Amino acid sequence: MLSQILPENLSLPVIFVMKFILFIAFPLGTLGKEIRAYSNMIGLTDLSGAKVIQLKDDLKREFERHYTQRDEHFNHLISERMSDLKQTVILLNQERIESKLKLELLENKVDQLVSKFDLAATSEDKGHQNKLDYAQLSEKYETMKQEMKALEQRLDSMPTRVSSPINNKGKSFELLSSKVSEIDSRANLLKTKVAFIEQKLPSIQDGAQASLSDVQTRLTALEANYKSITPLKEQGVIKYLLEQVVETENTLDNHANDIKQLSSNLATAIDKTEKEQQEQRISAEKLKKQTSALSESFKIANFAIGKLQTVTQEHYRTLLPISKRVDVHEESLTELSGIVNDIADYHLELAQAEEAMSDSSAFGVEQEIDETQKESQDTTTAAAAFAKPAVSQDDQQHDTKE
Repeated sequence: MLSQILPENLSLPVIFVMKFILFIAFPLGTLGKEIRAYSNMIGLTDLSGAKVIQLKDDLKREFERHYTQRDEHFNHLISERMSDLKQTVILLNQERIESKLKLELLENKVDQLVSKFDLAATSEDKGHQNKLDYAQLSEKYETMKQEMKALEQRLDSMPTRVSSPINNKGKSFELLSSKVSEIDSRANLLKTKVAFIEQKLPSIQDGAQASLSDVQTRLTALEANYKSITPLKEQGVIKYLLEQVVETENTLDNHANDIKQLSSNLATAIDKTEKEQQEQRISAEKLKKQTSALSESFKIANFAIGKLQTVTQEHYRTLLPISKRVDVHEESLTELSGIVNDIADYHLELAQAEEAMSDSSAFGVEQEIDETQKESQDTTTAAAAFAKPAVSQDDQQHDTKE
């Protein structure tokens, strides 16, 4: 959810901080509270070394579990991201290769069309130069045949959407071909007649003029028929073909622009992937720094736990003989307080018994009370002297143990 709401630059640090709070800070706080509650309930002397070692092991296991989960999560994310980047790079390379192939095919088609139109232009120029005599007319007929073949090749090479109107005008091409065949037949007849006249020229000079006039009339008819034939550029089919060529050139220009745009998009995508890789490297370096800082803090925590363990053990060792001494002093003091109470009760009984005596004996009684007080003081001093050597013996035992 956070990775979908927040941007990529902020989602990873926020997730890392939340995991740190959940898996490290919160368990440490709970452990501190448990230690405080345990020390308040039982006392610091009851926190043994085994308990501290157990707490240390629990903390270490918690740290190890957190770090293993975090490493698995980040490794999974990095592997997914690298696989996505590899797939995108492969797809972009495939698109680039396909676009190059399409561009080469289009360039080849354009070159073919240009060469065909150049051939057509050269053939038309040759036909216009040879209009004067019969030989020129035959050459023009051959050029027309070549043009018809070139047109058929063009029709075969053009796409299917162009072939439909051309099929509708096939009749006009058939008529043109029939006219050309008629012209060819007439030209062959003229050739045979000219050869016959050349052979019989010395014998039939008179009929030569008539035949020449007939030939001239036929030539004029042929010229009229040739002039009646519309030129190629003015024919509807040729115009349509020229329009289609212009459209193909426009489509080629559009394809070239699209290919340029695709190449620019590919370059921008490659730059974006490089930037993302740099950002991932920077984030990985940051994570390494954070992990190093966490490892240092973990070392500090381990050192603090070791110090706490040593301090607790030292306190435990120092408090045990002190508690023993206090117990011994309490017993001696209870005995002394009992003795003092007995002496006080005895003196009170003596005072009550001697109250009935006369005033003359009051001074003697006071002296006795003073003596009893001195005796009580002597007993207290003796008890204190009796208690001191016991304490010194305990100290000696503690020193020997240490």
